[in-house]
Amino acid sequence: MASEREITVMRGAYSKLDNMPLSFGIPRYDPNMADADVEKYVGGDLKDTMRELGIQNLDGVVEMSTEELRIENRTVYYALRRFRHSASVFFKFSTAVDGKTVDKQQIPKMIAELLKEYEHEWTNWRKTLTSGQIWQMQSDVATNGDYSTSS
Repeated sequence: MASEREITVMRGAYSKLDNMPLSFGIPRYDPNMADADVEKYVGGDLKDTMRELGIQNLDGVVEMSTEELRIENRTVYYALRRFRHSASVFFKFSTAVDGKTVDKQQIPKMIAELLKEYEHEWTNWRKTLTSGQIWQMQSDVATNGDYSTSS
């Protein structure tokens, strides 16, 4: 089960996916939907992001921070990669208003372009980081100076 912090990030990513003009065969995002449903649809994508970053949890990520934004966006990136060649991808909105039709073969190309933009943003952000800038490790070392072990 995901932590409250992870659910918050997954909800942000799910909402971004839902606000795209494409639909991916998953239910519309609803702020009142169960945490388990949110985790079911984007939990794997957040786990991929966390694996890529080499972290176990999001406890060190400050809410509304740049790091949270980048993790959210990277979760969207992994979801888009998963949906890119899915048969269930379609436009949410009618494009017949202007008399033009949409070539459905262009959808994977459009998603690939989105992926490229997300990847470019991610790569530029990662270049600005120094080792340990985001994550703080917890120490098990006693702070009172007693480093002896008990038998």
